Amino acid sequence: MLALVSICVAAACSNAAPVTAPSREADPAPITANTGTASGTVPVSPATSTATTIPLPPASAPPPPLPAGVRYAQGPCDIDPPDGYDLRCGRLTVPENRSKPNGLTVTLHVGIFHKQGAIVAPDPIVFLDGGPGGHSLEAAELGFVSQFAKFAERHDIVIFDQRGTGFSEPALDCPNVTGVVLNQLLTVPPAAIATFELRAALKVCFDDLRSSGRDPAQYNSVSSAADVADLRQALGFSQWNLLGVSYGTRLGLTVLRLHPEGVRSVILDSTYPPEVDAAAELPDQMAEAFQRFFEACVADAGCNTTYPNLETRFNALVAHLDETPLKVQVLDVATFKRQAATLDGPRLQDLLFLALYEPLLFRQFPRVIQELESSKTTTAAVLMGVAVSQLGFLSIGAHVAVQCHEELAFTDPAMLAGAIARHPELAENVSNQLVVGPFGFDTCAVADAGRAESIENQAVISDVPTLVLSGELDPVTPSAWGRGVAAAQSHGTFVSFKGLGHGVSFEEGCPNDIARAFLESPSLPVAVGCTAAMTGPRWLGVPKAAS
Repeated sequence: MLALVSICVAAACSNAAPVTAPSREADPAPITANTGTASGTVPVSPATSTATTIPLPPASAPPPPLPAGVRYAQGPCDIDPPDGYDLRCGRLTVPENRSKPNGLTVTLHVGIFHKQGAIVAPDPIVFLDGGPGGHSLEAAELGFVSQFAKFAERHDIVIFDQRGTGFSEPALDCPNVTGVVLNQLLTVPPAAIATFELRAALKVCFDDLRSSGRDPAQYNSVSSAADVADLRQALGFSQWNLLGVSYGTRLGLTVLRLHPEGVRSVILDSTYPPEVDAAAELPDQMAEAFQRFFEACVADAGCNTTYPNLETRFNALVAHLDETPLKVQVLDVATFKRQAATLDGPRLQDLLFLALYEPLLFRQFPRVIQELESSKTTTAAVLMGVAVSQLGFLSIGAHVAVQCHEELAFTDPAMLAGAIARHPELAENVSNQLVVGPFGFDTCAVADAGRAESIENQAVISDVPTLVLSGELDPVTPSAWGRGVAAAQSHGTFVSFKGLGHGVSFEEGCPNDIARAFLESPSLPVAVGCTAAMTGPRWLGVPKAAS
């Protein structure tokens, strides 16, 4: 879909928002595999440790010394805690510009989740969300148990809305841009017109931001990394563990570069390194992601029998829909509002790309192709509804400010043009990108979010124990990125999982077991033998006996 891909594709948006994809048959449990070579079982320690919870200092205790302009206060929560969990909340107030500690401030909403009855280690996990621009706490209210329940057996979980996002103040939501996105779903505007309309709305949003005295150049990974360091100190934790997913991995790497003190261990899930050129690599990534998807179906006897010649059929369908688009009624699964949309060829390509983020979605895609060949839009409408719902969990202004400041600032226009020329079948998809496409330079001129220092385009090297996880079918943060990051660390371990997409650490079974075992003993070798017994995706609509 033009709208969602133009905002999320090469930005490494996370799948933190809840995913709902109903089907007409029982959905088999996801099965995964790895490309690692280590053997053995993953020793996950039972929750019988003698460690005790380290609570926040009582309100009457003097707070630890904080940098100038930084303060923390406990306060009410803007979300309800999940059943079986206690939730303590507060507000971290920091300077918008740390070189001006007496100037304007930003306030971040913070939540500390504790599983009732759990005996936890003294080092919590702080979650670094993706996007950039993801609404961390709002998404956690709906999906905390499915993502963090196992982690919370041994560690309290700290979740906060990064500056400019969610419940933070100010929140760079730009609702007028979201409105344009939704309006464009009904039509199929050419890329130049679509991005022009979005930029015009974005200009209004950023002009309003600047008229209030705000500086878009202060909403970036360096500023957020300082927020993370201040938050640990404000909460009184001597150590904690970073869990970054998608863009959150770039934020985590920035923390390691600038504020490594107090970081016990790091999990980088679906890694987005600062040194990559995400825009110039996007066309190759899209093409490779599609190829891996079709090869996975061919390699599975059941999928190949049930959905033969899937790649050829998909390409033919793209061409057909380009000539004869279909009208679709999309249900936003977050708001339950219906939205009329048009599905043409490039939007079908975009939909496959977005589906590859999440196994629950891409396992349905062969059925999408089969149905659309008969002009049935049932499953396609469900997946489009899931995609539309993600808009409600993203602060678009924060997303654009970060990406323009530290990603497109280092993009080589000639390399981007060459990559598009290599994949003419994807030229429209890439041209529709709001930031990481050929029109992104105009977008960033409107945002005027400044340019990062050159060091922010360089690899980060650290001595902190680091576990790097990747899904083999991940379309937006390929395994090669994660493998390179792990190799650069003195205590880095890389594990790739076949049959998984984006955000693998929350997957039940082996991926989550490996992540939790690492947290128990970060300095020890990571055992990944549990991956050896895993297989590829269990495709929807394929009899189990045939898989």
